[in-house]
Amino acid sequence: NDTPSSEAILGQEDASELSTSSLEPTQSESNSVNSEKTESLATEIGQIEVERVLQFLRYQEYAPPLAELDERQSELMVELKQVAPGTYRADVLSATRAELQAKIGEFQMKLASQKDTLSASEQEVLQAQLSVLKQRVNELP
Repeated sequence: NDTPSSEAILGQEDASELSTSSLEPTQSESNSVNSEKTESLATEIGQIEVERVLQFLRYQEYAPPLAELDERQSELMVELKQVAPGTYRADVLSATRAELQAKIGEFQMKLASQKDTLSASEQEVLQAQLSVLKQRVNELP
């Protein structure tokens, strides 16, 4: 074995420090992972809220799809509270607003670009969806 050991290259102390410290995330790496996890969870909660608003329009209050969405959203909130206990409310609010606005933009573009090809009933559905999405944005604190 002609490959020098890490102890020979770095010295005994440096090698032992390398073997333990390189396995542990630094504070900035840990914060980055938490930040990514927080963003991911908050975004998913926001996406569920968009789906919930649209499903509510279709099914009203107590339909099974809404119960499933509520349950998933609650599970994600519990997880997010653990990852970002101090900021989870603001994170969810920001992500939910962004997801709602993105869906509003998507529907507005669809309505504008396909106005001639959409049937009157399809246009009515899109208008109703836009209305409830905008209402939900306005309800956010």
